[in-house]
Amino acid sequence: MIIVGINGWIERSHDASACIIVDGKLIAYVEEERFTRQKHAFDCLPKNSIAYCLQAANVSPNDVDLIAWGWNLPLLHELHGRSFDFSESDLNAILFPKKYYPNKTKHIPIEFVDHHFAHAASAYCSRSNDETMAVVVLDGAGEDSAVSIYKGEQGKLKKMLACNVPFSPGFFYAAACEYIGLSRHHAGKLMGLASHGNNPVFFTGDASLISSHLSQMKLEQNYILDWEEAMIRYWVDVFVKKWGDKINAPYSFNKMNGSFESNPTFGAREKDIAVSIQLEFEKMYMWYVHTALTLTGAKQVCLAGGATLNCSANGMLMERKIAEQVFVHPAANDSGVALGAAVSMLDVIPVNFFTSPYLGPGFTNDEVRECLIKSGINFTESSDVNFEVSKHLVQGKIVGYFQGRMEVGPRALGGRSILADPRKIDNHTIVNKIKSRELWRPLAPAILAEENDDYFILPTHSPYMLFRNFVKAEKTSLIPAVVHIDNSVRPQTVTSALNKNFYDVLSNFQMLTGVPIVLNTSFNNEREPIVCTPAHALSTFFETGMDVLAIESFVIKKRSQ
Repeated sequence: MIIVGINGWIERSHDASACIIVDGKLIAYVEEERFTRQKHAFDCLPKNSIAYCLQAANVSPNDVDLIAWGWNLPLLHELHGRSFDFSESDLNAILFPKKYYPNKTKHIPIEFVDHHFAHAASAYCSRSNDETMAVVVLDGAGEDSAVSIYKGEQGKLKKMLACNVPFSPGFFYAAACEYIGLSRHHAGKLMGLASHGNNPVFFTGDASLISSHLSQMKLEQNYILDWEEAMIRYWVDVFVKKWGDKINAPYSFNKMNGSFESNPTFGAREKDIAVSIQLEFEKMYMWYVHTALTLTGAKQVCLAGGATLNCSANGMLMERKIAEQVFVHPAANDSGVALGAAVSMLDVIPVNFFTSPYLGPGFTNDEVRECLIKSGINFTESSDVNFEVSKHLVQGKIVGYFQGRMEVGPRALGGRSILADPRKIDNHTIVNKIKSRELWRPLAPAILAEENDDYFILPTHSPYMLFRNFVKAEKTSLIPAVVHIDNSVRPQTVTSALNKNFYDVLSNFQMLTGVPIVLNTSFNNEREPIVCTPAHALSTFFETGMDVLAIESFVIKKRSQ
C-alpha cells in the first residue's frame, strides 16, 4: 500500500509538508519551504513536496492508494461557520495539476485526520519501545483543541483529555513574542532572550496565569479558520495591563536585502518579561505532562506540536525526572502532521517507525559536479572531505556543510549545517553575523554522543537538538562559543549509526583538538529556510561570510582563502 501524507492549505496554514509510505516503510519526508524558499510555507499546498516524494519512491500518482491530510478541513470550516466546498475530485485536481501530471487517471481517496491525532501519531511512531506511552500535543490549536492527551498502547492511540483553545500554550507564547516586539513566529528568540532575564517576579500571586484568565475568555465563531488573532489580541491586552505598553519595534528598509526589517532593542524590562513568560510556560508544560502521565499510568512520554520545540521546557522535564524517557518528534511543528496522518492509516503505529530525520533530497557527486561546473566556480574534489572540513574548522574557518539527504524539521542536524570551532569565543559573534542573527542569541553544539556525560550535566540523548542541557563548570572555558549566558546549551548528540559523515567530522575534530564538539547551526540566513539544493548552498555561501563550502566530495573556497 502506498500512502501520501500531507499538511498545508490555501488559507491560514503553515509548514506545508509531505511524506510517502510504501508497504509500511517511510521513504521520503520534506517541507515545502525548502523548495519555495519561503519560510514556513504559509497558505500553500505541498505540491513540490508531493512531487519529490513520488520521485524518491519511484512511483506515479496512479500508484498511490491513499492521501492522508493532517487536518480535518471540513470540520475546521464548519467550526468557523463556513462550508468546505471541495470534493475529492477537486482536491485531486488541485494536488496533481494536469499540467504536471497529464497521465494521472486514478482518483485517489482522501482521509482527513484530526490535527492533534496526527501530531500525536508523529510523536508516537518515534518511540523506541512498545511500553505504554503518554502522548501530549501542545500547540496553538487544532480544529477545536489546544492541548490533547492520548494513551499510546500496543500501537494504538486513545484520547484521554482535550483542552479547548483558551488553554493554548502556543498562542500564549506567540502573544508574548508580539508584545515585546518580536514576530509571533519567533518563539525561539523569546526562549533565548529568557536566559538574559534576572527578575522573574511578574507572576507573583498568580497560581497560573492561564487558569486565572480562563473565565474571562470568550471565543465566538469567526470566519477566519483559526482563533489565533483573537487569542493573541486577548493576551497582549493582558500583558499591557500587567506590564505597560506593548513594544513596537522600529522598522527600516534594507536596500541591500530589498525588504523592511524590524530592529527591536531589549533592555532589562524586556528580558525580565521574557524569563517570566518562559517560567509560566514551563509551569503549564509541567502540569500537562504530569496530568498525561497520571491519566495514562505511563512512565514515558511522547511530545508533539509546535510548543514542544521549546528546548528549555523539554530540558526542564529531564532535569526534574518527570518521566523515564521523553520522545519529541524533530518536526514537532505542523510539518509533522503529514507523517502523523500517513502513519495513522496503518493498522497499528509501529515502534521505531521514524528513526532518521534524513529523508529529504540528496545529490550524487555527479549531480553536484555538474552544478559546480555550470556555476563557473573553482572547486576541488577531496578524497576525505570530512577530514578536510575538520582541518578548516581548526584553522578558524566557518564551513558550510552539505552532505547526504536533507534533514526534516527546523533544526539543522549535520545534513545542511554551518559549522565552526566552539573553542574560539569570537565564532559566536562571527556566525551570528553571517546569519544576520541578533548577537545575544545562542548557538548550539554538536557532540559525539559517547562524550555527552563528560561535558554536560544531564545524561540526555538528544539526536534532534531538542533538549536544554548545562555545561559542567570545568568545561565551559573549552567551548565558549556555544555556552549561553546561563551556562546552558542545546546540544545535538551525534552517533555514527544516524549520521556517519557528521560523526566523522566530530571524530576528526576531536583527534586534532581533543574537543569532541563543533558549533552547529542551520545552513541559511535569517530571511530564508535551510538550503535544500547545491544551487541554494552556493547562493547562500557567496552572499554570506562563510569561508569554505563542502558539498558531498567537493570543496569550494572564497578567493581570499
